[in-house]
Amino acid sequence: MIILNKFPQTFNYPTNITAENALSQYTNASRMIRYLKFIIVVIFGLITLQTIRNVNGKKSGLGVRFLPLTLGLIFVPLPYFVVKSFKPTKQ
Repeated sequence: MIILNKFPQTFNYPTNITAENALSQYTNASRMIRYLKFIIVVIFGLITLQTIRNVNGKKSGLGVRFLPLTLGLIFVPLPYFVVKSFKPTKQ
């Protein structure tokens, strides 16, 4: 994802990229990738923490809230970035 984020012109965009909107579209896509990278790191951190707690006998499994939390952290903000990509840029 780090390498992918360095080349935003290769992403698939829902709108046509023009000279006027290129900067805002590339910035929005780059922010989305950075957000997803951060969330993935947080999810793996939670998995590691729960694994350590399981080994120590303090907890069993990931918990009931893990899956909805993970899905929410990943899929709730994505519509925000998609809607933002359709909005016209301010000149």
